[in-house]
Amino acid sequence: MKKAAIIQGLQTNFGTLFHVLETLPEGQLSQPLAPGKWSIGQHAKHLLLSTQPVTKGMQLPKPALLNAFGTRSERPEQSEEELVKVYLGALAGGVKAPPKFTPEEVTEAQKANLVADLKQELNDLTSTVDQWDETDLSEYVMPHPALGALTIREMLMFTVYHTQHHTLAMQGKEQSFAKPE
Repeated sequence: MKKAAIIQGLQTNFGTLFHVLETLPEGQLSQPLAPGKWSIGQHAKHLLLSTQPVTKGMQLPKPALLNAFGTRSERPEQSEEELVKVYLGALAGGVKAPPKFTPEEVTEAQKANLVADLKQELNDLTSTVDQWDETDLSEYVMPHPALGALTIREMLMFTVYHTQHHTLAMQGKEQSFAKPE
């Protein structure tokens, strides 16, 4: 996935997220979607918590990013489909969001600020992506808590998918976590 497609995917999937949040009837933001499941507000907050480190990591000077995480190994870069397959397999295996990405309850009073924070995060991330060279997206890496070291491109493709994944869950269209073949 090229840089322009990544930016378009982020804008499209966050746009859908914003529509879901902005058209949500009052009182539904903090209701769990099912017993033991997150609320719509928690899904949205999780997206904010998990996207912020991607933006912050990409905003580091490249020597600092290199020093902290190195560069891509000899393995081929994964496609979006391969990343999704590995992620869904990890979920099927019981992987859960680490505590720092697990949101507290989100109240109706927090909704406007949450939406504003998500919009700002999307703006920050897309403007940061736009500043990167296409080739550097495939050379620098950062860690993902469930997927290990990913190139910046892989992390961004994951972020595009992850946003869609949680937005679908908010809409009651959660994907199966069965182990992919």
